[in-house]
Amino acid sequence: MALRPSYELADPSHRLYRGPNVSETTAVAAENAVIEATSLFGSHAHVAADADALAADAPAAMGAFRSLAPVPDDERALYGDEERVGRLPEDAGTVLRVLGDPIGSDDPLDWRAFDIDALLVRDGERALYHSIPHESHVREVYATDAPAYREAVRDAVSESLGVALYPAEPLLTWRVRETSYELTPTTLRYGAGDDRHGYSLDRLVAADPTRGGHGVDCEWRSLTATARDPIQRALGRVHDVFASDPPETVPTDDGATTEAVLGALSDLAGSLDYDCAVSPRRT
Repeated sequence: MALRPSYELADPSHRLYRGPNVSETTAVAAENAVIEATSLFGSHAHVAADADALAADAPAAMGAFRSLAPVPDDERALYGDEERVGRLPEDAGTVLRVLGDPIGSDDPLDWRAFDIDALLVRDGERALYHSIPHESHVREVYATDAPAYREAVRDAVSESLGVALYPAEPLLTWRVRETSYELTPTTLRYGAGDDRHGYSLDRLVAADPTRGGHGVDCEWRSLTATARDPIQRALGRVHDVFASDPPETVPTDDGATTEAVLGALSDLAGSLDYDCAVSPRRT
């Protein structure tokens, strides 16, 4: 947890997602674009950082960090080592320099993930954007009843292939007899009672409507095939032996749900750059 309780006002409405093929350079540049867009809607931007590590790894970012105002302990918005705050929009450029903007294609970015503890952009007491850089799933957008802000964030990442804004809640939910299903931008989950399963969409090779149109036939990669380093491959081989296999067919029980699932998968394959072929619904 990196948000202090006073700013935990609501669950995020949306999250920023990155696909499996997105480089760290693209992901960081996309998030910085979101911070820049959010600064036009916010009053303050908070950054918490490991000051010693930041000074050693990214002196220019540390210089920008030091130029922001220090936050007294009893007024801190974030958990982390040291916290500083900038007023918006006048300090937006300084905040972006703390985050390494502009990002060069050859810039080493380990410091961006591990020396920056957390980020928060707020409008008064209302959180707009919250991020924990070393936890890639924490890219939270608070855009309930704020369509202009939501569209500004979506526009900010529109040129970043594999990065997209989606609702925080599942994109689709449905039920077939005793089994419930949900589709998120990253995962297919299903189960009944305590027997629950989840499979990363990174593993999905192809999705086709069943012959009767009341389900989706799926082809999946092994975890070993999606691993990106030797440790992940070793763990993937163990998982492939002992874990349950993903479903070859996902039932829907009606054509409308089949069409919705295939439509969502097709959209995700395009926006998050999944290597997955999705066929249209059979007529």
